[in-house]
Amino acid sequence: MKINKKGQLLSLRIIGILLLLLSAYIVWDNNSGDSSKTFWSFRRSSQKDIYSIQGNWINQSGKEVRLNKFRGKVSIISFNFLECNKSCPQLVHDLKLLDSTIETNKDKLQFLVFLFDDVRNSPIKIKEFIKRHEINNKYWHVLTSNKENLNNLTEELLIKYEVIDKEISSYIHTNYIGIIGSDGKIIKSYYGWQYETTKLVTEILNLTNKL
Repeated sequence: MKINKKGQLLSLRIIGILLLLLSAYIVWDNNSGDSSKTFWSFRRSSQKDIYSIQGNWINQSGKEVRLNKFRGKVSIISFNFLECNKSCPQLVHDLKLLDSTIETNKDKLQFLVFLFDDVRNSPIKIKEFIKRHEINNKYWHVLTSNKENLNNLTEELLIKYEVIDKEISSYIHTNYIGIIGSDGKIIKSYYGWQYETTKLVTEILNLTNKL
């Protein structure tokens, strides 16, 4: 059966519209701080040494540190807004679940939570964040820096973030958990909520067992 040109054009337009809608959904899903779904995770073929990114960060003790300080251990990293009350608490909860599930090689593991907020002059804000989320483990580091340093890191990890309305704690950001090797290379990046605790634990233990 022959399809006339008019029918072919209509089919192509429909396909084009569907592709545009799919692309828009992927972008929204990746960047939405409220997204409950996930599209993908991937390994990156071109991996930069995350710990070689320059710039000073302030930790929960108010001390300046460089990312190079964290070399030598496997890092589980994530990003949060201080006052986000939607997806950020869930991300911290999932990291705490990982922490409590992993029972071996804890001395070869560390959790790095990077804040989108620049509170270098108010380290007490970091302590309030730690207290609110009941983070008491010595293997955890909560870090803040200026926008330039933060952007250098988030751009490498393909993370987007934006303050919509700080007064009402309205933010949008990529939900992200990453596994960084002891050499600073990105081992795995999870965007959204697709990660499974059991698989994550297995991947982490495989890495720490090699150290």
